[in-house]
Amino acid sequence: MSFIVNPYQVQAASSCPYPTDGAITQIGTYSTTAAWNPAYGLFGYSVSGSIYSLGTIGLQITGIQIQASGYTGGYTFLNQEVWIGQISNSTFPTSTPQVNFSDLTFTVPLTKVKSSFTYTPVNNTWQTITFDTPYCYNGTGFTLLVWRSYDGSWASGYGNVDVANVVSKNMYAGSDAGYPTGTGTRTNYPMLIKIIT
Repeated sequence: MSFIVNPYQVQAASSCPYPTDGAITQIGTYSTTAAWNPAYGLFGYSVSGSIYSLGTIGLQITGIQIQASGYTGGYTFLNQEVWIGQISNSTFPTSTPQVNFSDLTFTVPLTKVKSSFTYTPVNNTWQTITFDTPYCYNGTGFTLLVWRSYDGSWASGYGNVDVANVVSKNMYAGSDAGYPTGTGTRTNYPMLIKIIT
């Protein structure tokens, strides 16, 4: 299995100057649910990206929480990755955004914060995804959170996660032939998250 590496991504830094306090802060307001965030069970491989405004104060983000619903008990996604970067774009600029995010202007390249893990959704619960290495948000621009699924096979019984409703803040793509390339689909439904600092 090959993993995509491109100039818009780097590995996680080993240290962060900002303190942690264990705070959990919701980013956005609940609107509805969507199946393509964070990983799309209809496809063997998928990617989703959401854009957030996190404010102007530097943060050390140690993880996120997301809330799923409608999954069959025991449903799992294998070989998942989470990446975070900072961009000057407040939205995805086209209705068919680039899967490698080359149509965005990065101020801080995408950084892998969670490597090759198994995601087992727990319905109607804010589920914690603890990062392997904390992400240092420097308090500037907009934050892009990318979830990549290299599971390799689709399965019935997939559900949804909570999302907000903000114009052009989300994208996704899926494929059964391998990790998606080319372009994806822009939506108004960024994944609703809580950040842990």
